[in-house]
Amino acid sequence: VYKVGFNYLINCKWEIRGGYSYGKIPYPSSQIDFNILAPAVTKHHTMIGTTYRINDCNQLDLVYLYAFRGKRSGTSQFGLGHVREKM
Repeated sequence: VYKVGFNYLINCKWEIRGGYSYGKIPYPSSQIDFNILAPAVTKHHTMIGTTYRINDCNQLDLVYLYAFRGKRSGTSQFGLGHVREKM
């Protein structure tokens, strides 16, 4: 997996962050059933987020993550035949 990101402190109340991740699919297409057990394994995703510090003990964190579309196909070992996945 390769990742790159940033974190920027705007002031004592606000912080922003973002990043990108790339990782090869951790299983071959002959084992396509793994994505049924652990869905939404993707190669590429990006995110952006922010933190607002309310006081010394409380903060609000927001994040948006987008996983890019991907397609895989292979033969199911569970007897489902040829499987095509689109995420």
